[in-house]
Amino acid sequence: MNPFSLSCVALKFSAARLTGQNKELSILKRLSSRNAEPEDSQGAHTIRLLDYFEVRGPNGVHEVIVTEVVLGWNEMRYSAVALPPVRKVTAELALGLAHIHNCDIVHGDLHVGNIGFRMNGFDQVDEFQVLQAIDAVTDQFCYPVISENLEMNVAGLPTYIVSSDNKIGWMAALCDVDRLTALIMDFGEAFVEPEAPSKPNIMFYLQPPELLLNLQPLSKAGDIWAFGCTVSELVLRWPLFANILNEKELLKRMVATLGPLPREWQLDNALAWLNLDDDDVQLITAGQKDQGYMLDRVALSWFRSVTEIPPSAQVIEDTQALFSMLSALLQFEPKSRPPIDEVLKHPWLRQFTTRDTAV
Repeated sequence: MNPFSLSCVALKFSAARLTGQNKELSILKRLSSRNAEPEDSQGAHTIRLLDYFEVRGPNGVHEVIVTEVVLGWNEMRYSAVALPPVRKVTAELALGLAHIHNCDIVHGDLHVGNIGFRMNGFDQVDEFQVLQAIDAVTDQFCYPVISENLEMNVAGLPTYIVSSDNKIGWMAALCDVDRLTALIMDFGEAFVEPEAPSKPNIMFYLQPPELLLNLQPLSKAGDIWAFGCTVSELVLRWPLFANILNEKELLKRMVATLGPLPREWQLDNALAWLNLDDDDVQLITAGQKDQGYMLDRVALSWFRSVTEIPPSAQVIEDTQALFSMLSALLQFEPKSRPPIDEVLKHPWLRQFTTRDTAV
């Protein structure tokens, strides 16, 4: 089933199961079936399913998903390899999300940790070159697995584990790190609409307000909210709603960042569930923004990263466009957030969703 004939692939082992099939596998199959060509402008920005199989172990049957090898955002950001421009990454993620939504799929867990980068030319590298590069830059160690509890049944444990390798080091030695393509990966929490899970497993600080207040299940609009938070984090290099300890604080931070909640929302049950006192309720209903948290800081951060002195009229216009896009993505009311196909046409992204431009 591997049409790309890669010499190096990534394996993802699911937890052991008794019956049924891995949900992530069915989602990846659905995405693949809607892709006529691997270089499709939208489908090229989601992880590629290459193959799948099952293995039986002491804990049951494990489904194994075979995909291309990519670099993760988190390993890239702490390396010496320069990250691609945020605007280009955002446009490519928007293309990937459009492909996902056009397949009637909700990703359900979009954040920077689920951003991958495909390295140009890696599919042309043969196995011998890979082994040479790994041997040259990687020091790996094997560690025995020993239970601290002598009475524990260790039949289901491996006899040893291997330390993770310096993947970015040996991949960078083989490929052009200046040409990276951003994509969306990890579909373990994805689902086909309208089959939303009753208790979605989503990053705490990325919960859309309708989910936080238990007003509406997760949906494509929730992905749009997460996309807005993710773009903000790409710019700031820090989560938009950072240093939050609980749901009450998250709601207060949302209001401080975005203003008042919609008046038509029935919040009596939600406010009681969040254990808000009178001062909290007054603050939230007043909807007073806090200058230290407003969206302006995201646009200003991007402006500082790209501007020349004095700033050109184009840079100022682009900064205003970024602010308007984030303001649209991060609307409290789900139905007020634009669908991803409209986001692709936004002035801040439009030129990058039709051609590969690194600005």
